[in-house]
Amino acid sequence: MKWFKRSLLSITRRPGKSLLLFLVVCAMVSLLAGSLSIINTANNVKNELKRGFGAIASISTDSTLLPEENYETIFSNYISGVETLRQNEWVDYGEYRLSASGYACGDLGQEFSAVFLGMSLPQSEQFRSGEWELSGQINSRNFTQKELDNGERVAVVNISLASTSSGNEVFSTGITSIGNTIPMKIQIPYREVNEQGFNLYHTFTYEFELKIIGTFVDHKSDASSILIPNHALIDIMQEAREEAQKQGLNTESRRFYPDIDYAGYKMKDPQHLSEFDAEAKAFISTLPNGFHYESSNTNYQKNAGPVENLDLIARIIFIAALVATLLILGMVITYLIGDRKKEIGIYMSLGEKSHSLISQFLMEILIISTLAIGTAGISGYFLGNGISDYMMQIQSYVKREQELGIRAQYTPYNSSETLEKYSRENILAEYQNEINAQYFLILFVVGESSVLLSCLIPMIYMIHLKPKEILLGGE
Repeated sequence: MKWFKRSLLSITRRPGKSLLLFLVVCAMVSLLAGSLSIINTANNVKNELKRGFGAIASISTDSTLLPEENYETIFSNYISGVETLRQNEWVDYGEYRLSASGYACGDLGQEFSAVFLGMSLPQSEQFRSGEWELSGQINSRNFTQKELDNGERVAVVNISLASTSSGNEVFSTGITSIGNTIPMKIQIPYREVNEQGFNLYHTFTYEFELKIIGTFVDHKSDASSILIPNHALIDIMQEAREEAQKQGLNTESRRFYPDIDYAGYKMKDPQHLSEFDAEAKAFISTLPNGFHYESSNTNYQKNAGPVENLDLIARIIFIAALVATLLILGMVITYLIGDRKKEIGIYMSLGEKSHSLISQFLMEILIISTLAIGTAGISGYFLGNGISDYMMQIQSYVKREQELGIRAQYTPYNSSETLEKYSRENILAEYQNEINAQYFLILFVVGESSVLLSCLIPMIYMIHLKPKEILLGGE
C-alpha cells in the first residue's frame, strides 16, 4: 500500500496544486449540482401541476356546427366511440350525456317544461362534485348501472317539479311521487318546405311514460331536469322518429335525435393520460366539425410553459456543464501529471509498476474531488433554493391561469376537485430542495463519474511515458 501513503503525502506536500484541483472540481460540480437541483425542482413542480390538473378528459359538442345530412351515421358513430372509450383500460370511470326538451304532466293534467338528461353513470360528475344531491325523500334512490345499461324507463326527477303555485296556494304536481308512472312528452321542432318553396316550421309531439325512482336537488341551477338512462332516451327518440315517419314527416333532421352534450372521462393514473389522448383524438378525427376534445394535458400544456422552459434551460446547462467538466478537468489533470514527469520517471526507473502509479494519482484525485463534491453539494443546495423563489413566482402565475382556464370550460369535467387539490399549501413543499442521502448520492455518482472520465486520457498519457526519455531529456 505504498502508493496509498504516497497519495496522502503528495496532497499535503503540494498544497497549491491540490488547491487548484479542488477549486476546479468544486466550481464545475457546483454548476452540475445547481442544474440538477433545478431539474429536480422543475420535475417536482411539473408532477404537482399534473396532479393538480387531475387526469380528466372531455369531448364537447357545438351543435350549431353539426350537419343535418347523414346525421344518423354521425350519431351512431359517436355513441359507439364514446362507449368504447369508457371501456379503455386506463379509464377509472367515464360517462356521456344526451338531452332533449319536453314536458312532464302533473296529476291535474298540467304540463311542466322539463329537460330530459340522459345518464350513463349513476354517480355522474355532478353528483361527485356535489352540484347534484339525492333528496331525503323516503324511498328515493339513484339509478343502478343495470338500469342505465338496459335503458329502462325510469327517472330521477328534480325536486323543484314537486309543486306549483297559483296565487297564494301551492299544489302538489305528483311528478315526484316515488313509484308513480308519469306521462311525459317530447317536442321536436322541424322544418318543411311547401310547394312555393317557403319554410314551414312545426312541432312534433311524442308521448311516453317514465317510472319515478328518485328525486334530487340541483344546488347550482333551477332547471327542471329529469334524469333518465341514455339508452332509454335514444329508444324514445327512435320511437318518435318512427311515429313521425308514419305521419309522412321528414325525419332525416338531427332534431329527431337526442342532443349530444358531452362525454367525460377520469383516468386511473395521470401517467396514462397521454395514451388516452392519442386514442381519443384518433376517434375525434373520424367525426365532422363540431366535436372538440380537451384533457388535463391540454390545460397543463397551456399553463405550464414557464416551468417547462426552466426545465429545458436547466437540462441544457447540465449537459453543457458536464461537457465543460470533462474538458477542463481533463486539461487540468493532464497539466498536473505533466508537471510531475520527473517523479513518474524516477518511480518507473526504480521498477514501480504502472498500475501502482495510476492508483496513486487516481487516489489523490478522488480524495480531493470527494471533498470538492461535498462542498459543491452544499453550494448547489443554496443555488437550487435560490431558484425556488423564482419558481414560486411561476406557481402564482400558473395557478391564476389554471383557475381562469378551468372555469372557462363548459363541461362538468372541469372537475371542481382540480382546483381544490392544486393549492399553494399543497405545492409549496415541492419547490424546496432538501439535503438528503439521495441528493448527495446522485451528486457523487455524477461528479465522481465525471472526474474518472476526465482522468482517462491523462492516465493513458502517463502509461506511455518512458522513464529513460524523461530522465535523459532533463525534463
